[in-house]
Amino acid sequence: MHTNGKNSGTSDDAGGDRSGKPAESSTDLNRQNTADIKLDDSAQQMIGQQLKAIYGEIVEQPIPDHFLKLLDELERKEQG
Repeated sequence: MHTNGKNSGTSDDAGGDRSGKPAESSTDLNRQNTADIKLDDSAQQMIGQQLKAIYGEIVEQPIPDHFLKLLDELERKEQG
């Protein structure tokens, strides 16, 4: 045992393997696999309904006049 109270070379050492690279945690491994996860249709539908319930009112609000003016200016520049 070293003076810091840890045994050298045991699997209890934090920080990875002998190459000095940090060990991948199970959280890191789970993140790598999340791109492969596909939701079934019912889950997608439920998420969609929840998003509509939360953001539906915002979508229905009118566009502010200054944004409409900017859009008109952009359209004129593209056309002419």
